[in-house]
Amino acid sequence: MVSVSQPKLPIINMDDLKPESESWILRCHKVTHALEEYGCFMAVYEGVSKELNREVFDLVKTLFELPTETKIKNTSDTPVFGYLGATHTRPLFESMGIENVTSLDHVQHFANLMWPSRNHHFSENIHSYANLVSELENVVKKMVFQSYGVEKNYESYNKSSMTYLLRAWSNGRLRTVPHRVMMNGQENRYSIGLFTFKKGIIEIPEELVDEEHPSRFKPFNHLEFVDHMSKSPLYIDERAIKLFCGA
Repeated sequence: MVSVSQPKLPIINMDDLKPESESWILRCHKVTHALEEYGCFMAVYEGVSKELNREVFDLVKTLFELPTETKIKNTSDTPVFGYLGATHTRPLFESMGIENVTSLDHVQHFANLMWPSRNHHFSENIHSYANLVSELENVVKKMVFQSYGVEKNYESYNKSSMTYLLRAWSNGRLRTVPHRVMMNGQENRYSIGLFTFKKGIIEIPEELVDEEHPSRFKPFNHLEFVDHMSKSPLYIDERAIKLFCGA
């Protein structure tokens, strides 16, 4: 019998970072290499305290314990947002999306739908958590842009997803990781994801196209791709973006 060991994800300390310092440059290379090799890494990040992390997961559990007739009030025209309940193909799955979660007004609007008598504790903690995680995401993106020498493009992509979008944007250099939750045992499992989107057209920077790296993706609209994925989920891995806008 052959034993196949699972690759260990890189662990990168993302605290005490000073732009342009020697440690910043070193971690820029580590972050970019991890995303090229694995598509992800484990971040050591004290920005989100253990107490806040624990509190947010407790609040998420409370949210999903609400009656279904309450949860379905959360609707959205944006794909994968709103409330998604269990189906015959996913009998154990539920998800809840909060649009513009880094805006306190939007979080409060969502909380008022779920708790008409108000739930300021939920709003404040979810909003704080989302902004702290968003700060980390933006640092990671800035590091990637700097590693590839395309810092001038950073601001226009500062609120863009780190998954399929950057797979295409990087001309295939960065890997994508399918989002999957493995269930073991009899207990409910909760996960939290921060997904961001870029309005408009995504194009590969000219600096990332040359004879050795010909263009692999055509310009595409990110939200149209998300809508396509939600309606025709033929693939949930990097083949999806290739089928949608591969050159």
